[in-house]
Amino acid sequence: MFFYGIIRWIVLIYFKLIYNFKLEGRQRLPQGGGYIIAPNHLHWADPLFVAVGIRCPSSYMAKESLFKIKPLVPLIKAFHAFPVKREQSDRSALMTAVSFISRGYNLTIFPEGTRSKDGRLGRGKSGVAFIASESGADVIPVGIRIEKKKWHRKYVTVEYGSPIPNSELKITGMSASQMRKARDLIMQRIGELSRNV
Repeated sequence: MFFYGIIRWIVLIYFKLIYNFKLEGRQRLPQGGGYIIAPNHLHWADPLFVAVGIRCPSSYMAKESLFKIKPLVPLIKAFHAFPVKREQSDRSALMTAVSFISRGYNLTIFPEGTRSKDGRLGRGKSGVAFIASESGADVIPVGIRIEKKKWHRKYVTVEYGSPIPNSELKITGMSASQMRKARDLIMQRIGELSRNV
């Protein structure tokens, strides 16, 4: 935890030096861990953009190919990342995510599954709803906004939304329609924060 706090502050200072970087809505974050953080995905550094504003460490789903880059593996594992096969429904990765939440970690997951190429919010996948259903965790929607360079600096804003209580997702079983509705609610809240609706 101490190591995580030191790294978080170093990264935050770095971001403030190279970007016009702002964190908004941190007062909405619950104390402690055990919840799902669901941001939109625009930039390779999005996991770090989101993490620097959160005191409790997160676990992360990372695409399987990253674990084949040997110099990256120790760093990825230090941040409690685990591989996911993005081209298919990876139930093993989903259950690993549930396991981390049950152990008191937060889980950061990008519901779109990949970075947006045009800045628009994608439809989103149902994995986030499945994890919420299996873990009983609340969901924190997050909006990342990246504006064009001004005086050679990008404007990066990360806004943490109000928690979506698990009960509001209304998932009472494994119904596909319930999963879709829960996913769509989460994506709507992310869109409001990222100004993509």
